[in-house]
Amino acid sequence: MDMEDIIAQVNKILQEELYRLVEDYFVPEARIKQDLEITDVEKAIILDKLEYEFDIIIDDYEWNQLKTLEDLYKLVNNKL
Repeated sequence: MDMEDIIAQVNKILQEELYRLVEDYFVPEARIKQDLEITDVEKAIILDKLEYEFDIIIDDYEWNQLKTLEDLYKLVNNKL
């Protein structure tokens, strides 16, 4: 799986859960906490979906270190 596929799949999962946001928000430089305003419940669902979709494990510490969507894309890529 190349980075374009990872980005597309991660964005699809985010768009499903963060339906209140328009597609323009899902860019690599988008800040997870400030721009996307992901709640704890949304975070749990997103992590479950990412782990299932990519067959990886992302712990809370790793998630909390993420600043931007680009960081998330790289984390998923590194775990594959």
